[in-house]
Amino acid sequence: MNWSDIVVLGLIALFAIIGLSKGFIMSVYKLLAFVVCIFLSIKLAPVFAALLEKSAVFDIIKNVIVKNLPTISQEAFAASSAAPAGTEGVQAMLGQLALPLFIKESLLGNMPSPTELINLDVIYNAIGEELTKMIISVLSLIVLYIVLRIVTGFIGLLLKGVSKLPVFRQINKLGGFILGALQGFLAIYIICAILVMFNSNPGFTPIFENIRTSLFARGFYENNFIMGMLFPSSGVV
Repeated sequence: MNWSDIVVLGLIALFAIIGLSKGFIMSVYKLLAFVVCIFLSIKLAPVFAALLEKSAVFDIIKNVIVKNLPTISQEAFAASSAAPAGTEGVQAMLGQLALPLFIKESLLGNMPSPTELINLDVIYNAIGEELTKMIISVLSLIVLYIVLRIVTGFIGLLLKGVSKLPVFRQINKLGGFILGALQGFLAIYIICAILVMFNSNPGFTPIFENIRTSLFARGFYENNFIMGMLFPSSGVV
């Protein structure tokens, strides 16, 4: 067990305690709002992502990624006298990225034909293009989720008065604790999905290495159902 496992267990405990203090009614509502917001965000994310891909945001993110890829390629091609082109070069590059296997397979499947991947610049551009699309998808999910949470927050204010009635207090405490813990699990999956956006940033390498050697955190990252829904073409392994 390492620090990433401690963070995971700490978040679950924190959400459970918060659920205990809020009670069953508000916890049920918050959990349902949480799930509904995630579901709607995932369903609407492709539409929003398509708009962002036509904006300057796409180019800015892509330029940052392509700028970082040469550093990664030095490690990927260190043992070779010449940097391989084609699919072999892409596989070597993707092998250095801290991404779940199913996402690497999805990215590889979306690459141009091997005959087009003639040199490193083309490989950088191709990988940068696909990584940016992935990041835009996650970014769209986050933005939509925040907007939907604001809307459900206003609705929650109306239910808060009902949850404070004396007749509901005992049920509120136990039910709130259990549902709070479940909400903690969902929060961890979201955090892991967000971390995927930074896989090409060398500064996050220690974090991904810590997750890779963890007891619990690795399971949330490698088997992230949110990323699986965003990239349904290749199942979570």
